[in-house]
Amino acid sequence: MLTQAEISAYKRDGYLPGRPLLSAEEAGRLKDECLRTCLHERKDGTHRQASNRVKPYLLFRWAADLVRTPAILDAVEALIGPDILVFHTTVWLKEPGRTCTQPFSGVEGVSAAQAVTCSKGARPK
Repeated sequence: MLTQAEISAYKRDGYLPGRPLLSAEEAGRLKDECLRTCLHERKDGTHRQASNRVKPYLLFRWAADLVRTPAILDAVEALIGPDILVFHTTVWLKEPGRTCTQPFSGVEGVSAAQAVTCSKGARPK
């Protein structure tokens, strides 16, 4: 899945540019489920991000399926090997056009070289 040049670039630079790993249909389904379960509308019509957006793979099937997506796991395995543990996920709901990078924030006993942060973007329909 990843070329040797991409793996070398990751080791040298600490990141790889985003790439589509889900079909448009799958990304749309996941986006809909994410908004349904992790975005709450206030009485005044504004929205807030729900507290259940932290470790949603423990609560929702769509999130459990996402962290087990073979294409994502294959890319991560190419970078750090087959011993993969999903320790934490957070759903960040962002407006279109806004970018965000989430650096590795640290886990006791795990170095940044052993960790991979994956971001999944879903474009509006």
